[in-house]
Amino acid sequence: MKGRDALRGRGAWLAACALAVYLAATAVWTGYDRRSVRETFPSGSVYSSGDNGLSLAYGYLRAKAARISPRGRVAVLRRRIDAETLPHRAVVFRVQPGGAPSPDPSPAPSPTPRPEREWGTPAQPKKEEKKEEKKEANGEKGGGSPLPFGAGGGGRTGEGPGEGALLTASEESWVRAGGRLVLAIDGGYGPLNVELIKEKNPPRKVFPVWPGVSRFTPAERRSLAGPGLAAAQTVLLAGARPIGALQAIGAGEVILLSCPEIFHNRLLGKADHLALLETLAGLAEGRAVFFDERSHGLGEDGGVIEALGAWGLGPLLLLGLLAAAAGFWRAATRLGPPDREDKDTRSDAVELVDSLADLYDRALSRGDAVRLYHESFLHTVAAETGLRGPALEARSKEILEGAGDGRGHFEPDQLDRALRTLNEAFRRLQDAKRK
Repeated sequence: MKGRDALRGRGAWLAACALAVYLAATAVWTGYDRRSVRETFPSGSVYSSGDNGLSLAYGYLRAKAARISPRGRVAVLRRRIDAETLPHRAVVFRVQPGGAPSPDPSPAPSPTPRPEREWGTPAQPKKEEKKEEKKEANGEKGGGSPLPFGAGGGGRTGEGPGEGALLTASEESWVRAGGRLVLAIDGGYGPLNVELIKEKNPPRKVFPVWPGVSRFTPAERRSLAGPGLAAAQTVLLAGARPIGALQAIGAGEVILLSCPEIFHNRLLGKADHLALLETLAGLAEGRAVFFDERSHGLGEDGGVIEALGAWGLGPLLLLGLLAAAAGFWRAATRLGPPDREDKDTRSDAVELVDSLADLYDRALSRGDAVRLYHESFLHTVAAETGLRGPALEARSKEILEGAGDGRGHFEPDQLDRALRTLNEAFRRLQDAKRK
């Protein structure tokens, strides 16, 4: 048992050392490899705690939801927006997405498709169409009938989303049921474009929504452009260029922003950015809030292993697994022959002597103790010399040098002298035997 326990102890120690080395190497690697800091999570991700991340916005809304209601829900969305699985009145923040949403896997056909032309542009008489083209060439806006949501390469037909669509069929169905999608972009997204603004006009609100929110200080001046704005109501302007718009679709709405950095960690506390975040989240209205991480590449199939591989920690993870396997193997494998497992029959000598002394003191008188000790000496001399009878007694007296044999009454000092004499006799006998 002792050998087995020792092997287990050495194996556990080896496994602990391997784990410590693995954790230390991981900490050093991630601390000094600046590539992992840049490439871990993209801008606009709730998992990023850098200046361009949304970790503060996510944490703030979660804490506020917990204070408002125990059932308050602020979570991360890593799947497609679906009206059947996502709450109808939920809010989804899609900040700096990596690209326009991909079409639904199997969009349901519409039973009554509308007559459309070129991905959702309504059919018009040629005269009206020429008039519209002339106005567009002159830079005029607002003429003619408004384009449907997502038109101009991004509209809907009865077969599902077209190329460059702003929303997929399932997303549009969810919004129509009462959902709110906050789309904050800094680049092209389907039918939406983003253009830099050279003028330094401060942003201002021009539509009476979002009470208590009026001041914005984006880090960069960008405006929304493209056919995706045709049916949207401009809410924020920078000079004469729209930077924020609202599109109502059924019972829901889509919020379009060209300044996603106002939700970033470094700018969230400035101006009315935090107030805008709270207003759009709608926690006071009982809405559930989701941050779309699927648009950043973190889908349902993502996980810790995939993230570690993306950080370049795959070899180190493999090394840690091999070290752990070696530790378990070492703990279960015996080296050399097993140790003897003899039963320990030893007793405590001090306690044994004390107990025997107490027993003899109670059972024997001083004379009896000396007599028994004297008889033990005689037996020892007989065994060592082979003498018997008078020769044995003569040899014993010679060694004892006239000590008594235990007969008669003994005082304490006499007992001590007799015991010392017998002990000395035993010593001389052993010395003679060695010679």
